[in-house]
Amino acid sequence: MDNIKDIIGQVIGDLSSGAGQTNAQIQIAWEEITSHDEQKHSRLVGFKEGKLLVVIDSPHWLYQFNLKRISLLKQLQQKINGIKTIYFKVGKAT
Repeated sequence: MDNIKDIIGQVIGDLSSGAGQTNAQIQIAWEEITSHDEQKHSRLVGFKEGKLLVVIDSPHWLYQFNLKRISLLKQLQQKINGIKTIYFKVGKAT
C-alpha cells in the first residue's frame, strides 16, 4: 500500500504537469465523438503513457465499441495529441 505522502505528491505532480487538463480534454473529445447511448454505456477510467482505458458496461456494448475501435482512436488522435491506443474492458460504467 502506498504512503499517503507519496500519493499526494503524485497527484500534485500530475496536476502541475497538466494531466488533469488532458483528462478533461479527453472526456470532452470522447463526448464529441460518441453517441448519447455509447456515453451511457462507457466510462473513461484513465490515460497513461498514451493508453486510454475505457470501461464498458456489458459484453454487447464491448463488441460494439471494438467494432469502432480504429475509428474512435483516429478521431481522438485528431483532437488530442499523445493517444496511442484504446483499451476496452467490461466493468461498471456508471
